[in-house]
Amino acid sequence: MTIHELPSQKCPKCGRVQDACTNTQEDRAPRAGDVTVCFYCAARLELDAGLRLRELSAADLVALDPVTRNQLELVARSIVAWRRLN
Repeated sequence: MTIHELPSQKCPKCGRVQDACTNTQEDRAPRAGDVTVCFYCAARLELDAGLRLRELSAADLVALDPVTRNQLELVARSIVAWRRLN
């Protein structure tokens, strides 16, 4: 996995600075519409056209294809579990 830089910005949920991401399926730069998870609070996020983060609503999550939604939830649960241990 390659780490890709993002414009430095705050997570819309927890306010922690986000400035990078990785892609779990392909080694390519992030693009609009990609989904991600905040490493600090496990918020489910999407990149807009300017690669700015926005929090996904419940309706957004339901609209995701099942494979993507399940992958996103697995990552979010893993982050929450890891945070509890550390």
